[in-house]
Amino acid sequence: FSMAPLGVSHFYADGDYAAQARVWKLHQDYLRGLYEFMRTDARVPETYRKEVAAMGLDRRHHPDTAGWPNQLYVRIARRVKGDYTVTAHDVYNKTKVEDSIGLAQYGIDTYPSRRIPVTKDGKQYVGIEGKMFVGGNRGPTDTPYPISYRAIRPKSAECTNLLVPVSFSATHLGYASARMEPVFMIAGEAAGHAAALAISLGVSVQDVPYDQLARRMKADNHRLSWEPAYAAERDKGKGASAPATPIKLDGIAVDDDAAEFTGEWTPSTRSPQFVGKGYRHAKAGGLATATYTAKLPAPGKYEVRLYFSADHGRATAVPVTVKHAGGEASVKVDQSQKPAGGTYQALGTFAFEATGTVVLSNDKADGYVIADAVEFVAAK
Repeated sequence: FSMAPLGVSHFYADGDYAAQARVWKLHQDYLRGLYEFMRTDARVPETYRKEVAAMGLDRRHHPDTAGWPNQLYVRIARRVKGDYTVTAHDVYNKTKVEDSIGLAQYGIDTYPSRRIPVTKDGKQYVGIEGKMFVGGNRGPTDTPYPISYRAIRPKSAECTNLLVPVSFSATHLGYASARMEPVFMIAGEAAGHAAALAISLGVSVQDVPYDQLARRMKADNHRLSWEPAYAAERDKGKGASAPATPIKLDGIAVDDDAAEFTGEWTPSTRSPQFVGKGYRHAKAGGLATATYTAKLPAPGKYEVRLYFSADHGRATAVPVTVKHAGGEASVKVDQSQKPAGGTYQALGTFAFEATGTVVLSNDKADGYVIADAVEFVAAK
């Protein structure tokens, strides 16, 4: 499912009032239908149907439209074309920006543009074009990147007294990362300093001396570049997302960083609690496996625990295989419900020799599969 109808929103920006009203109504009808499906259809798990049924529109804020907002939320539309364009290369820290006005950090997050029906081996599938999320707090975008002053101003041949801190110069992928409210606020304050300098010096916004602009921003505690000391501060939990409560492990643990993966897995830190620096998830379709192997201190019996954070969108029957001294044991794990151990699901107690291995996959999964950590606890 997507949060909005696909293939229609691009008609909004250039449309007249009638076209915009039609797109707005399509969004409203789609959300009404999605809500009704999630609330009533037997294919939706009963617990989720009940949760959705308890929701509804808040009529206190928009009584004249029965709770619906008065305007359509437009996330990406026209942008200025400046002397510098923020691209995916900036997000990946593959560029050098000499006139930074502040830092941005978010994965490249784009919504789908259309669905494509596909028939393969006599079965119907639906491909989603344009949806991606690359990065986050791990991977290629784990380091904040600078936004150029040239990206928030137009070309001098077009306009000399305009600064654009929100719809700044960026490609679709660059803006898909940089379009965050903290970046807008940082760029807005930088624009205020630049406008004041342009007025006081009697120059165009293109001719504002960057050294003076940088001094003003640094005096207001703007961080214009990313320093190793900032990373140390972030890792202490100051200014970065971290687990609300660290997970305490009692035995021999194998985190996802030490596991072996096949197929497509995406690193993440979005859940409020996880082992180590994060976890990984795989969506249904296209076989993906995660293999955890632990070197045990001595042969014997160990309880095997699978760590994951539960959520409604996660698979209800994740196939897990435990390889032990007597052979293999298959277990199905419901990752949509909070595990019995709070943060882990006990898979059973087994006899092991020198090593223990646990394999989980997304085979026939009905939602996302989470690969966080596996722990072996000596049985008493």
